[in-house]
Amino acid sequence: MTALALILGWAMTAYAGPQADTQPQPPQVLTLDAMIESIIGHYPTINIASIEIERSRQEFAKVDSQLGWVLSAQAGVSHDVTFINSTSDRFDTSARIGRRYESGTQFDVSGQYGYEDASVTFTPLIPNPAERARIDLSWRIPFGRGDGNPQYQQGKVTAESALQAQTANQIYIIDNLIQQSINMYYDAAETYMRILDAEKAIDRANKLKKFIERNMQLGLSEKKDILGVQAQLDRLISQRDTLNIAWSRQKSEINRLTGESLHRDFIPSAEYREISELGQFDDLLERVYARDPQMEFQRSQFKVAEANVALSRDAAQDQLDVVLSVGGSSLLGDTPLGYYSQEDFAGLARLEYQYDLDKRGFDAQLYQAMLDKQKADEAIKKLEHDIQYLVDSLVQQIKYNKLAVSSNQRRFEIENKKLQEALQRYREGRSDTKEIIDFENDLFASSLFYENQKLQLARVYASLNLLLGRIWDTQVIEKAPPTTPGIPQ
Repeated sequence: MTALALILGWAMTAYAGPQADTQPQPPQVLTLDAMIESIIGHYPTINIASIEIERSRQEFAKVDSQLGWVLSAQAGVSHDVTFINSTSDRFDTSARIGRRYESGTQFDVSGQYGYEDASVTFTPLIPNPAERARIDLSWRIPFGRGDGNPQYQQGKVTAESALQAQTANQIYIIDNLIQQSINMYYDAAETYMRILDAEKAIDRANKLKKFIERNMQLGLSEKKDILGVQAQLDRLISQRDTLNIAWSRQKSEINRLTGESLHRDFIPSAEYREISELGQFDDLLERVYARDPQMEFQRSQFKVAEANVALSRDAAQDQLDVVLSVGGSSLLGDTPLGYYSQEDFAGLARLEYQYDLDKRGFDAQLYQAMLDKQKADEAIKKLEHDIQYLVDSLVQQIKYNKLAVSSNQRRFEIENKKLQEALQRYREGRSDTKEIIDFENDLFASSLFYENQKLQLARVYASLNLLLGRIWDTQVIEKAPPTTPGIPQ
């Protein structure tokens, strides 16, 4: 009846004048999924999460740059006095390009060029002015510390773990926002439902009051009857007005979260998305384990600890490097005896070894890394234990909420029949006003219990669906941020 009255009221409002487009629109049903979709599309937390994740993703470029080519060069001119008290003008330049490979091998190509013009030479056998040039190719191959480039490997793991941790942290933040929104939505739905129940009860009380007033005119009812029903009516009206205050506040908060206008009206729904495979408890657990952001964060910490263990073990090794080099040099210039030109090839093979006599620092670093690994493992086990109890609690709540919905529905139907039967007896003079008011209160209470139980079931379903990752798609925070700043020059 209330819904029909609202629809008729809207229709009359729309018919009242030609300015229909300026009239308030009838409220639309706002489902939980639609509200969350609006929050995901509007709330700044989502964009912040995307930016933070994109920032963490840039760590991969920083790690990969460790294997990039590095070019260095220098050049200079000088005018100086030599050890034989003569002046010399000199120009020198050198360049080097090299890189380190994933294996840990360091490869370098270096070249040098020099030009010198002295006023006096120490011996006529040395050309003056003279040009010197040299080029070398060298390899440093680690067989102990540094073999396999653990710094680079650990950097890759750290970058991956940092991205994993940042993504998990942002999902955790948004999950909390969504969970608060779920609670807010069903709190608002409960308030709205109680307002509708109050409206129905007010409508029934008004009809009863009119009936008693007619009977009073016929001398069939007394003053106490009209006073009793009026007190009941005033109590219901005051409850409705109080609920409207709460509904206004809750509606405004939901509009703020979804980015809608201040005065948008809507109707919350008690519908819920069932989970068909509730019987497969182990499957539910595995899905929650795989998706839970706190567990994902601890997994990332476990990976970092493992990488630090490997890095600490590498640092504790003896250094054993093989250095190989090949190259060539030339010396050109004029001498008193004629033009001088000398070219030759050079080669080198060297073994470098280093042993640290005091390894206490390495041992302490390794022990700390192993403790971090153990701590992350214990945290994962604790989360698995907590999630197991949480999921079991939600599954049990769903089971018994379903039973409660059915029993409260039966109670509501019985209370409604009781009231209708009492009203019929009242019209026939076989019941009094007190019984009608008592039955009316029983019906009102049973309706509240029934509607509230449906909302509680929907709320628990939503919480479990959130744990399973069915409420919102985490892919929305893994996209690039809406605006990408330019690289500083």
